[in-house]
Amino acid sequence: METENIFEVGVSYFHTLKTEVPVTAELYDLLTTDRFRDEVMAVRNAKDLATKGNLKNALPSYTPSGTFGSWGSALLLKPTGFICVDIDKKDNLEVEDFADLKDRLSKVPYIAYCGLSCGGEGYFCLIPLADHSLFLHHFHSLQMDFAAMGITIDEKCSDVGRKRFVSYDPVPWINYQPTRYAGLVEVPRWCSNKPSISGVAFDNADASLVDRYIDLIVEKKMDITYLYHNWLRSAYAFANTFGEAGRARFHKVSQFYDYSRCDGGNKYNPKETDELY
Repeated sequence: METENIFEVGVSYFHTLKTEVPVTAELYDLLTTDRFRDEVMAVRNAKDLATKGNLKNALPSYTPSGTFGSWGSALLLKPTGFICVDIDKKDNLEVEDFADLKDRLSKVPYIAYCGLSCGGEGYFCLIPLADHSLFLHHFHSLQMDFAAMGITIDEKCSDVGRKRFVSYDPVPWINYQPTRYAGLVEVPRWCSNKPSISGVAFDNADASLVDRYIDLIVEKKMDITYLYHNWLRSAYAFANTFGEAGRARFHKVSQFYDYSRCDGGNKYNPKETDELY
């Protein structure tokens, strides 16, 4: 019995950045064709950022997560069932084996495709979802799962309508029978119920080690408090472990919260943070 090709689904294809109404193309063709090889290699071989940017912006693009009436997630016509995540080298400088990351990711059962991005300095992965209607929940769960592997994925991939430029990889990783990703996380903290976790503390706490992690969070401007559960756990952990000396630490890890763009969202508020602590 022939195995179904899960990549034989329609996506919206934009000939240029100015294209407003796309045509439908097949995802599998865009992932495996070599007809864009010369244009993509020109981007990768460009000597300066301006030239690289201009060449990249001249490439066609497509929406891996579905077909659209026009550009924008609000006009989704039919989902592909995939989420596409980007792993940029600039966001993962601490990953020592970045050049061999594709081989490492090929062992993750829910990754269906992994290939070089058009710039050649990162990878993109296609992951089939258990429930497309929970796209954002799946994305934030993937953020946590990749972080556990020491990998940062691009926050902008939380947009179901995000376009990506065509690319070329002569040896992509393709898994035709991946596991559908079912991981979920709770909703953002501004609409979450407060859990009871007052006993949380750092295990075998070493202040210098905790501070090194805090320095890394500050250096990378990471928001580890997006979920209310995480924010509250952090407050309890710092308070139960360090007492009043944990207050400044808690502010440091809270300062990058900014979901003012979301309905009901807000930004880091020192007074609110102090009151929670």
